[in-house]
Amino acid sequence: MQARFPPALYSQVAFLGDVAEPLPSMSTGVAVSATVTASEQEQSTARDARVRRRGTERHVTRRVKRRTIDRYVARKHILWSRFDEGIQMTWNSFYEVTPEPIALHIATRFQTRIADSLLVADLFAGVGSNAIAMARLLTKDAPQRLPYVVAVDHNAVKCEMLQQNARIYGVAQRIDVVIGDAFAFVRRWRRMFDGGFASPPWGGPAYRRRPVYNLDAMRPYCASEIFRLGWQVSPNFAVLLPRNSDVSQLAEIARRRPLEVEENWLEGRLITLTVYSGALVQP
Repeated sequence: MQARFPPALYSQVAFLGDVAEPLPSMSTGVAVSATVTASEQEQSTARDARVRRRGTERHVTRRVKRRTIDRYVARKHILWSRFDEGIQMTWNSFYEVTPEPIALHIATRFQTRIADSLLVADLFAGVGSNAIAMARLLTKDAPQRLPYVVAVDHNAVKCEMLQQNARIYGVAQRIDVVIGDAFAFVRRWRRMFDGGFASPPWGGPAYRRRPVYNLDAMRPYCASEIFRLGWQVSPNFAVLLPRNSDVSQLAEIARRRPLEVEENWLEGRLITLTVYSGALVQP
């Protein structure tokens, strides 16, 4: 069956200052053939300029202390159960990816609450932890129908790693990878999806040092921007947030939309929060 969604819609639009440093022996090339309109390129460039002025990507790998990375590396098999089979990540991906049990739990919510869901967008896909979990669960009852997950990320290196990781889990044919700016992507493909998901940048592991994480201070995009973006994708939208987020701020973001805030615990520790909306909210 021909895919509902044209693959490779965008060439690389923006890097948002993210310096990707592959682990040793990893490939860093990727070939993409696509076009971006002049207006989209101009808007993305302007957004990048604002991001650079804010200095929002100062949490790049070189600024992360080695002991911080070592703590995440020690838990690599919690991040990926098949890590030793060739999983590819950048150094900063170690604290960006969603641990596999949590990613599968979120995917299960999509599977059970949107039973007919065939097309889900992951707007900040990174190296693919959530997109792969979605593809593994959303397709098991209908393996002949493609595609199931559209994974969007501005970083070409991470997109190539996502494809490699998807091959390891046997779902590469169930994920369309789009290299480009999530905002430009949504402007063109709004309301074409059965569900949407975002695990946006939080500003690096420094968020853990704050007693309460101000959602308005999220960079490069605050939480309200992420939710507005997601609801253009689908009313059935979920966002992964830091565990210490100020959930009282969600009331203003939600306005009249019902939201559900779920705590994600792993090995006796609160790891993240997931905020669900639309049909994803449990009755």
